[in-house]
Amino acid sequence: MHPEPAIPRFEGNDNAFFRRGRWYDETSINTKLARKTRREIDMRLRVARRELTEHAAQLAINVAEERIKRSITPDDQLRLVDRYTAQLQEAR
Repeated sequence: MHPEPAIPRFEGNDNAFFRRGRWYDETSINTKLARKTRREIDMRLRVARRELTEHAAQLAINVAEERIKRSITPDDQLRLVDRYTAQLQEAR
């Protein structure tokens, strides 16, 4: 096994390192990674909130539909059909 070569450092900057012919600063890399991670988290949070809102709306629609189905009478259904038919005729 070959020993790992020593990694040169900038003088006075313990956070810098040399890789593939280029100097890097760990602090700036960590800052960029933190910003990228924050953007990713924010985006996923927006998506999750939107999906949760859509799910809550669908649940509310389902509850309302069930309540209407249980409470509407045949007479109510006839009145609704008659009212809708009248509105269609007025629109012509």
